[in-house]
Amino acid sequence: MKMNRTLQLITLAAITAFTSCDIVEFPVVPSNGTAYREDLYGPAPDFSPATPDQQVKRVMLEDFTGQQCGYCPGAAVVAHDIATNNPGKVNVLAIHSGSLAVSDGIHYFNEFETDEGDIYFGQLAFKTNPIGRVNRAPANDVPLAPGQWVAKVDEELAIPADVALQALASFEEGANHVNIHVFTELLNDYAGQVRMVVLITEGEIEGAQLDYSAVDDPETPENEQILEGYIFEHVLRGSVNGAPGVTVANNEVAGYSELRSYTYTWNSTWNIANSHILAFAYDTETGRVLNSIEIGITQ
Repeated sequence: MKMNRTLQLITLAAITAFTSCDIVEFPVVPSNGTAYREDLYGPAPDFSPATPDQQVKRVMLEDFTGQQCGYCPGAAVVAHDIATNNPGKVNVLAIHSGSLAVSDGIHYFNEFETDEGDIYFGQLAFKTNPIGRVNRAPANDVPLAPGQWVAKVDEELAIPADVALQALASFEEGANHVNIHVFTELLNDYAGQVRMVVLITEGEIEGAQLDYSAVDDPETPENEQILEGYIFEHVLRGSVNGAPGVTVANNEVAGYSELRSYTYTWNSTWNIANSHILAFAYDTETGRVLNSIEIGITQ
């Protein structure tokens, strides 16, 4: 599937008209996570300082998409190819937000919108679908067209990591709880505040998706360009500790670390076997993502 070239050029032109902000602000959205239930599950696990293999730099690629966006399947292919070509180093996050992300009760029935996704989409200086961010660089309000993603991912991967992340997640079926532990460690002295966010994603979700590349005839009615068995991947389902996350470092030296643990009540409509925990650390002032990690949930 190929992106429409005209749309890409228009998007690129519009993006270059904006400059970035200096301060990241978030509206108040309640988080669904609670403090770790040590009374039920015992002490939180101990983490050792990151080994060289655990200090790997991973890039977070946010794909702002929508089920009624006919060009979005092409962008999803771009994101998939980037992750495939950089195994273990790129974490894709599909954020369904904007007018093209809504269900209409006629053709599109998946409810993929989230408060967190709308907050992240609202940070962009230019809002459209498809659009994206790569490590929220150079700042969190600067969006990138899909044609820019490959180069930006390569650029971000070349920058050494300032932060290492380790994580564990397990499902307690009897209580319908997921216990999540994220260990954040500074690899270098860091002047500034670092926050850490824990998100939940789900994949292998079947549903309807508009896809302009589904047919070659531009005169084909729109409802014949809808793929009924489209498979959605990396879908943002929500956050464990809120869209802005929590502070884990503030002007600290190399070696400083913090462990954050949560007990999350699982939404039974989500397939836990196809779900992941995606955690990322970012600079509070600029919004730039310093590192990320994605793990499955042990059952």
